[in-house]
Amino acid sequence: MLSKILFIKNFIDHHPIASKAKWRCYGRVIYWQLIQAINPRLVKMKFVENSNLMMKKGLAGATSHIYAGLGEYEEMSLVLHLLRPGDLMGDVGANIGAFSVLAAANVGADAISIEPIPDTYSILQSNVESNKAQQKITTLQYGVGDKEGVLRFTSALDAMNHVLLDNEESSDAIEIKVLTLDTIFANRTPTMMKIDVEGYEYPALMGAQKILSDPALQAIIIELNGCGKNFGYDENAVHQMLLDKGFSRMHYHPVERSFTEDHEGKNDNKIYIRDRNWANERVATARKYKILNSRI
Repeated sequence: MLSKILFIKNFIDHHPIASKAKWRCYGRVIYWQLIQAINPRLVKMKFVENSNLMMKKGLAGATSHIYAGLGEYEEMSLVLHLLRPGDLMGDVGANIGAFSVLAAANVGADAISIEPIPDTYSILQSNVESNKAQQKITTLQYGVGDKEGVLRFTSALDAMNHVLLDNEESSDAIEIKVLTLDTIFANRTPTMMKIDVEGYEYPALMGAQKILSDPALQAIIIELNGCGKNFGYDENAVHQMLLDKGFSRMHYHPVERSFTEDHEGKNDNKIYIRDRNWANERVATARKYKILNSRI
């Protein structure tokens, strides 16, 4: 318990936004711990400005957004600043839909949110309804890969649910239909894609060769945290594939509204930009959003 408390405190103390409102964020932590202890059902929690997230006990992957405003500061700020109404975001491995809510409820863009796990998908739908975003967010319960078919997934690991290897056993295994991203986005290429599929990023991108080549796709946020090796994939191959498609790996600096090249790629979430001049103009002209005590 002590180690968990220290981890949360360290996260808040070093977060670019939360560190400027520490006691407010500590209060959020205490409030959430009390709420989930007495109420096992979904609870509406404030997110960014007028948006909210439906949360319940066990959603460890999403609580950082409640504690710190934007749990994934650099990437979520990019969603707010880069997208515009009329754009489309592809949220691949949407979990409960935090990125989709930012895109639709806060920015006014459209989103296609893809989440394979039934229980998580149900909460995703609750977040769409809670934010009255049914006309903006389309939810799809599929996995993604390099070809259509069926794959086995874990279903009880929250944000860590993943595709099971052929020889891997799990008591919570479920079978999910898999489509390619080229099939899902056949009629409309997203302006931005966020991809978080727990090590299955390489097959997901192999099934997205058409949209990766489409200049309408301007930005990709992708989690590359080493899990690809569990499936025998070299994540450097993902990096090279995106370079070959005309993208550059960048850091985004929300306060300065600027990009710098990311040569080392140490963060789990990596940002790829196709046209830096276009992206610079977009982020420079985006409105500011109030998050906790800050405006970014």
